Amino acid sequence: MNTNMKIATRLILGFGLVQLLLIATTIMGITRMASMQSNMHKITGVNNVQTKLITAMRLTVYERAIALRSLALVREESLMQPQADRVNEQAAKYRELEAELLRTIDSKDSNADKIKAMMGNIKRFEQQAVPLMDNALERGMSYASQESAHILMNDLLPVQKKWMDELDALIDFQDKQNEQDTVEAESAYHRALWLMLGMGVLAAVVGMVAAFKITHRLIGQLGGEPDYAAPPAIRICQLVPRCRQARCKRPLPQWRS
Repeated sequence: MNTNMKIATRLILGFGLVQLLLIATTIMGITRMASMQSNMHKITGVNNVQTKLITAMRLTVYERAIALRSLALVREESLMQPQADRVNEQAAKYRELEAELLRTIDSKDSNADKIKAMMGNIKRFEQQAVPLMDNALERGMSYASQESAHILMNDLLPVQKKWMDELDALIDFQDKQNEQDTVEAESAYHRALWLMLGMGVLAAVVGMVAAFKITHRLIGQLGGEPDYAAPPAIRICQLVPRCRQARCKRPLPQWRS
């Protein structure tokens, strides 16, 4: 440190550096927290929501299959119509869930293309299965239970299985994304923790070194601690006027000794 610097300059440089380190620690901490917040939002606000929607879509497929099988077993119209209504209600619910799921897909998300591709496979099997369901429903309502059962067992069942398998695959994909995002959030937390601790320790060390350097320079210039130097200085100020009044010929440096 330059010995010609003023005390104020030394203090500003020393403790200003500590303040800069603390500000840098704060900025880094906020950045890391933003990263953790982003990962947690993706888990709770995107992945979990999508998983819930996909699970509900799968349930509607299952409910339609159960209703169609029940329809093939009954002969009374009073029992058949509720099953037909159940099939139509679940089909409408599926369309609503599918539309909502598509709205949750962010084109900026790195997994958007993967999800859309999987949704395309689901749509392909849905388009194969829905006409078979409609045909089985029509046969069942026409009291052609054997024909309806034949469609359900031989035609619809293989396609329905592929349809539901694709839905299960999308659910598994979302679960894996949740696990990955959780790991990234935990990693960001630990990095932020050690970074802030390191920066805090560095700021403390820099502060102590700056305080030592400034104090050492001041003491060296004063010739000792200010409390020790004050009484001789006061005594000299008191003796100098007396010396002038008495025309003292003794040199001042001898009195200091």
